[in-house]
Amino acid sequence: MDYMKYITIQVIKKSERSEVVFAAMDEMDVPVVVKRLQGANPEIYRGIAKLRNSHIPRIYCVEEQGEELCIAEEYIDGRTLDVYLAEETLTDIQKMELMVQLCEALEVLHQCNPPVIHRDIKPSNILITTDGVLKIIDFDASRQYKTEKNTSDTRLLGTVEYAAPEQFGYAQTDVRSDIYSAGVVFNEIKTEKDSSYAGGLKRLIDKCTSFDPENRYKNVTELKKDLLKCIERAKYPLWKRWLVPAVATGVLLLMMVFGAVQQHREKERTVSGELSGTPTMQVDNNADHLTDQSQPTEVPLKFVTKPEEVSDWYIPTVRWGYIGENGEYKVGKRLVGTRTEKVGYSCRDMKCADAYGVSWKLKDNNAISLDYHKIYEELILELPDVINMKYCNRMVVRAKNEVGDITIILYDEAKEEIGHVDLNKAQGAQDFTFYPDCEENVEYIGFMANDGELLDYSEFKAMIYYVDFYMLNLLSSRTSYYMAYLKERTHYDLTYTKNFKDDASVTMNFSKVYGELQLKLPEPVDMEQCDGVSVVMDTGGEAFTVKLFDEKFNELGYSWDLTTEGMQEVLLDLSIKGTVYGIGLMIDEVNPGDWTDGNDSEVTVKSISFYMKPGYKNES
Repeated sequence: MDYMKYITIQVIKKSERSEVVFAAMDEMDVPVVVKRLQGANPEIYRGIAKLRNSHIPRIYCVEEQGEELCIAEEYIDGRTLDVYLAEETLTDIQKMELMVQLCEALEVLHQCNPPVIHRDIKPSNILITTDGVLKIIDFDASRQYKTEKNTSDTRLLGTVEYAAPEQFGYAQTDVRSDIYSAGVVFNEIKTEKDSSYAGGLKRLIDKCTSFDPENRYKNVTELKKDLLKCIERAKYPLWKRWLVPAVATGVLLLMMVFGAVQQHREKERTVSGELSGTPTMQVDNNADHLTDQSQPTEVPLKFVTKPEEVSDWYIPTVRWGYIGENGEYKVGKRLVGTRTEKVGYSCRDMKCADAYGVSWKLKDNNAISLDYHKIYEELILELPDVINMKYCNRMVVRAKNEVGDITIILYDEAKEEIGHVDLNKAQGAQDFTFYPDCEENVEYIGFMANDGELLDYSEFKAMIYYVDFYMLNLLSSRTSYYMAYLKERTHYDLTYTKNFKDDASVTMNFSKVYGELQLKLPEPVDMEQCDGVSVVMDTGGEAFTVKLFDEKFNELGYSWDLTTEGMQEVLLDLSIKGTVYGIGLMIDEVNPGDWTDGNDSEVTVKSISFYMKPGYKNES
């Protein structure tokens, strides 16, 4: 067959219904694995081709001819899990970290729309690369989960020893079927039986491999969370967890004794001074030292109307004021967005909006001390300003939580949750950096203990010092490149025509799905000094992907599902490090078909801009 051109280097596996070979393809610089399968589902592989994740092999091309499906995918230099475990000496923590990686790989598949159920998770379908990254392979038995309540979906596909009971026809397979197989794999990754965490790990595996799917984990995220707790117990066994509080208590007692001695000596000096006629300091006991008695300076206020709407593109940093119903001047909150680089609040700056059964105190250092006595108690604080998360690059929280984990929850104006992040237990006060996945406006922030193992929270204490939001500053120096002036480096699996217009934009008519055009920048851009990246384009309503490459055109990061109607500037969802030397442009179509007419795939890209930090100079 000549519909996919490649040169076979070595046959890896061959049977009556399939052939897998190590091969080289035209216009590709890297070797690939080519599979020719009978009766495989092409939609599965086309869906996986859209994924960009380190735990999933890259699918380069999917083609059909009759009943045969031909797939070209990434060649992975690694060993199967069973071989890897036999040849390597791993600690218990390293073994459990492999389990976590398997959960992360399954999360990617299960979060597809619709979810992809692998149905053949076993050691020979799990590869460990030379740099220790776990990858799931072989999706021949996979299916897309259907919401219809079928009694079964299945003739037995997969491997008997690892297949969930429902794969024998008892019921429809879902994400819990993969969890069952993962539990069987976990059981083969042996750990020390006498370890303090072994009991928890055994209960975890038993829950994964329950005959009834209702008794298993509902999703892989819950499973991963319990695995991470087992790792924490392995890193910090019970004696270590008690050692720190015991030492801290001893130090506190010594400080109290020392303070009492000093106070006693001070009294003796005071009495001695009075007896000898030495004047002593007079203290006004009636003075209120806890209240600020200073009067505010009168400043004339500018009466303006409260704006009905605020543009996403122009967000003011000044507070607006308006006249209330009683004629009194009101000051509204500031909507923080594109005009500020960093917005930071100590806990003193935030007002308590709700304390759901949690004890808290504001310390002299502007931090909040939290004492929990029940599970899932929450303190909600109101931010002085409204934070537009669409323009927030990252969020940094300084906290100390040595006993258990804390969940940080972001709320909108109506106190509806719009996002949350988990702050893991750590020794001492530390800065924790997060990248919240939300674009709404945040007005409240909540702190909640979430360690499910601690049924008695009488010892759970935490300290929150401050919260910083790092905002994109679109007024900073900007480096822009028009597409017409970028040098074309290469393109693969792509047939297109391009038309340079007077405004220096490029119109591309793509005639093949998943083709990529790679362009080289006139000068490299250091992403350490970059606050954000945007592209001005018109995708005509189609989904589009923009990639960034290093000097050897290895992928640094990408932003996908970019859609515009008309020429618009779009901020890319990126968090990458390194130096950018080039960009890639490609169609990201959900249901690929025949694009030879070029009518439905026309995309016009005008420019790419890098918003650099103030004072940035390109040294290259």
